[in-house]
Amino acid sequence: MHCKGIVSFFLFAVLFPFVAVVTMLVETLTLLFRVSSVVASLSCLDEGGNPVDCENGMMKNTFEQMFLLKNSTSALYGMYNDEKPMALVDASAYTWGHLKGAVAFDNSSGFWIIHSIPKLSDALDHYHYPLNGKVYGQHMLCVTLSSVYMLPVGESL
Repeated sequence: MHCKGIVSFFLFAVLFPFVAVVTMLVETLTLLFRVSSVVASLSCLDEGGNPVDCENGMMKNTFEQMFLLKNSTSALYGMYNDEKPMALVDASAYTWGHLKGAVAFDNSSGFWIIHSIPKLSDALDHYHYPLNGKVYGQHMLCVTLSSVYMLPVGESL
């Protein structure tokens, strides 16, 4: 009987905590795998259920509207970026706001885009989403405005 007691003590005092730790580890890894599977499958959809992507979605469509104004005499558009071209300094040493954006207005309405995407549409005549814009969290805000706001927006820039 004494041997059984030692075996029982060994099973519950030594092996049980080990098994419990291994079980918790397996459950945690299983949960992490499930979470990473979910995160990997997340996507943004528009109101119609279509994928919103950087290359062909609403961002491209909005910028393309702006570039169509290129030859118009009754419209204006422009882009701005306060990042120094080919900056050789560390971004954390910058003393400005990393402001980037675009504006476009015709006779009746326009839009103002404010974003954080580096090198977005560096070309002045077509939309291009840079690969480095997919790193880190980026934001883009697009506001549609009546053309009466063209002057206040311009003055604020």
